[in-house]
Amino acid sequence: MVTYQVYQYSSEKNDGTNVHYFEGTCLSSDTKPTQGVANGSKLLEMDTATLYMWDAAGQQWLPWQ
Repeated sequence: MVTYQVYQYSSEKNDGTNVHYFEGTCLSSDTKPTQGVANGSKLLEMDTATLYMWDAAGQQWLPWQ
């Protein structure tokens, strides 16, 4: 289950699609959201201590290094 600690509404896309910036925690086995996620959103996997950031251009969660 993904738990959101920070959740802010944003409308960043030029086509009017609503996207949301958030910061949250999850387990590596959880399904991470891929729709309506704002660029730079963050998820911390608690069981692996890996921080992921959403890359809106690439439409993927990237591990932060």
